[in-house]
Formats: sequence, structure tokens, C-alpha cells
Amino acid sequence: MRRLLAALAVASLSAVSGAFQEAKADLDPKYIEGLQECFVPEDEIVPHKKGYDAGKFSATAINTWYFLGNDMEPGTGDEGPQFEEIKRNVFLKSRSRFADIAPFALSQAGKHKQAGCLAAQLDPLKKDSWSSVHSGLTDALETELKEHLFAIPEF
Repeated sequence: MRRLLAALAVASLSAVSGAFQEAKADLDPKYIEGLQECFVPEDEIVPHKKGYDAGKFSATAINTWYFLGNDMEPGTGDEGPQFEEIKRNVFLKSRSRFADIAPFALSQAGKHKQAGCLAAQLDPLKKDSWSSVHSGLTDALETELKEHLFAIPEF
């Protein structure tokens, strides 16, 4: 199961890293190590605080990424065409994909193991309509980013 999760995470980030040669989290062994360390089997219940903290940490990374000048408005001309396409087709495709900004931002900062761990912890966003991770994410996102999050499809 761990290998399946790792393969899925690698596949999801490969779309991003294909356009950004500097984003090599999908190839970094530390990223895979982080995924494996933080993987939670489906039959294991994650305590609310732990899930909430993962969502909140994700929001903090997204907020930082945003404050560094990466807005979520496609077509504003402040990014190149490749990144505009990634925003539309990856980050703005669904709410769970929006949260993928956090592991991506951590990977960009060279924190591959932490990025992999966070990617594993964000799994409830992909399979649950609401969770502790959702709560932490939405409570800590900046208002404008929260509006973007709720404007895109749930899954």
C-alpha cells in the first residue's frame, strides 16, 4: 500500500515537475521517505489535532507562497504561460489539488522530506468531503485564498 501511495504522489507531482525542471520532489528520495513515514493506512483513525495541524501547516505554506507573489488569479500576466497552465490544470482543478501547492512550495524550498510527509497527510482532502485536515486548512488560509478554494470543485 505504501508503494501505491508513493507512486500516486509521484505521478501527481510529475505534472508539476515536468514544467518546472527545478521541482524535482518526485525524484528526490527524501520526498518518498517523507511519504512513507507519514502514510496512514485507511483503517487507522487520525486524531483531530494531528489532522487539523496538517491542514493548518498546509495553509501556512500556501499563504507564504501567496505572499511571495504567487497569486491564484490565472491570466494576470505575472507568471509565464507554463505556470498559468499549471494553475488552471493542477492547483485550480479541485480543492485537494489546491492544497498540493503546500508540498510543491516546500519542495521548491528544498524541504523534500517535509513535502512528502505533508502530501501523505493531505490524503483526506482527496477522499473525504470534510475532515480535520479541511478544518485546519480553511481556518488558516488567507481570506482571498479561502475564496478561491471554495470557488473550485470539491473533488
